[in-house]
Amino acid sequence: MRLVSTKQFHDKATQLLRSKEPLVVTNRGTVTGYYIPHRVPRLPPDVRWRIIDEATSRIRKELGRQGVTEEDIAKDFENWRKSYRLSGRRR
Repeated sequence: MRLVSTKQFHDKATQLLRSKEPLVVTNRGTVTGYYIPHRVPRLPPDVRWRIIDEATSRIRKELGRQGVTEEDIAKDFENWRKSYRLSGRRR
């Protein structure tokens, strides 16, 4: 198991995620997460859908707890998109 900082993880994410070695990600000495490589090349569709369903359920619950609505998110995105266009930054 390899210990990496959030900065290292950010800077070398692609390389680290290709590794077969489990990672412990830390921020100023505090563990913020773990990465355990998955050995199966591709998850079956029903498993992927269950993972997506669980993730969206958790996100929905957390946003509700914070009082954030879909309208808030859409409005924030539209404001970001307008400012992005005005700044002239493009891919």
